[in-house]
Amino acid sequence: MDAFWEATIGYIKRAKKLRFVSIWNPTFLLIMLEKARMRGKELFPHLEVISCWADGNSAPYAAQLQKAFPGVYMQPKGLLATEGIMTIPIEGVGKRLTNAHFFEFIDKNGEARLKNQLDAGDEYEIVLTTSGGLYRYRIGDMVRCNGGDCFDFIGKTGNVSDYFGEKLNEMHVRKIIPSSGFGLLVPDRDRYVLYTETEVDASSIDTALRENFHYDYCRKLGQLKEVDVVVIQNGAQQYIENCVRFGMRLGDIKPACLSSKQGWSFLN
Repeated sequence: MDAFWEATIGYIKRAKKLRFVSIWNPTFLLIMLEKARMRGKELFPHLEVISCWADGNSAPYAAQLQKAFPGVYMQPKGLLATEGIMTIPIEGVGKRLTNAHFFEFIDKNGEARLKNQLDAGDEYEIVLTTSGGLYRYRIGDMVRCNGGDCFDFIGKTGNVSDYFGEKLNEMHVRKIIPSSGFGLLVPDRDRYVLYTETEVDASSIDTALRENFHYDYCRKLGQLKEVDVVVIQNGAQQYIENCVRFGMRLGDIKPACLSSKQGWSFLN
């Protein structure tokens, strides 16, 4: 990884006229600046636009990236997947649903709705039917309806950690952990550990997690102990280093607030 960052930064320094950068994870540029020990405009003196994820778990890092590049236009990416392009960002409008596919939306009661039946501010699971042969495909993405056929991605429905029947899911966890800075909840033997850059009371986190009936039942049975909170620094960088150690390619790493993997290692 050190050789990768050194080579990448070396090429960026030679690209004096670079004006547009498209990345997936906003932490990629944040870590690059830290490795280069340079400010945004020092490494990218002519940069005008950054395109990156800015919704869901990526939101706090996109905000950090904007502070690191004042005056540079941040373009949030739309909702994209191998299976199909769902939304496209339009300046001054929002991330608008495309006409490339047929979409349905599953509400909190499990009922399927069409786009003209949605309520602004509510959250839905998006369902995709494409001309390529996917029929009513539940891609696992949750979106918030903003009206005017515009949507924000808010998280994945299928990210669940379940060792004792606790069935913790990302949508619930994301509402509990601190929204500022890095936060990742992971299983560790007989309890969960929250690695965070923000001081937070462990008992309050555990109480909020117990709103999940299944987690609460595991706590009552003694299968799980109260959550631990570990305050760390450089969480985003350490998260990526852990993912690489787990065998993930750098371009496949996505921000997350919950992992079902054990074996994470963070330095305080």
